[in-house]
Amino acid sequence: MINGIAHCVLLFTSGQWLRLVPTSWDVFPNGVSTAVHYLSLTLAVDQSWTRYNSLQQLAYFITVFIAAPKSIVTGLMQNPAISNRLDWFGRLLNQQKARSLHFIALWWFLLFIMAHVTLVFITDARVNLNMMWAGVHDNSWSGVAIFAPAEARYAVLYSLADGADGDRCHDTHSLANRRRALTILAYEMNGAPVSVLHGPPLRLRCENEVGFKMVK
Repeated sequence: MINGIAHCVLLFTSGQWLRLVPTSWDVFPNGVSTAVHYLSLTLAVDQSWTRYNSLQQLAYFITVFIAAPKSIVTGLMQNPAISNRLDWFGRLLNQQKARSLHFIALWWFLLFIMAHVTLVFITDARVNLNMMWAGVHDNSWSGVAIFAPAEARYAVLYSLADGADGDRCHDTHSLANRRRALTILAYEMNGAPVSVLHGPPLRLRCENEVGFKMVK
């Protein structure tokens, strides 16, 4: 909620909210037309860094000015301590109604995020990530270079040899766990190179994991 409030403060103080508010009823038929283009995989011309098309404007308007406030209010109204103090409003928007409306808002956010992320990547991911993460509008990889480390949460480690079933042995580890002091890549054991029995030439040691996750 704090993040959303900060976003709204910046939105109104910078005047960017004007880009999100439709000023004509034409936004509805134009939004339908744009949606048909997207569904037919004929993508509309992307000018979202200078102005939103009708479908984008409707989606952002609903998200910022309808779904977000509704989520905050219905979330708070599920708390009996708050609901009981608001008298008639607590009876009007009781816990069951608040829960149902909150659930609908959740689905809106999920669909919005899925559509938003998909369109970011299929309408030229490199340019979009440059604008979003690096603040530049060019064909470099600067935005990707910032985005990838910021979003990475897991690392996949592969063995140098094939497993018993013929596939390359591998396992997944969280980056947070990899940063622990007891997580190492061992190339020596007791002052000598790691032996064949212990997985040379390099063996992952992660003392808070079970043995099979320590890829050789």
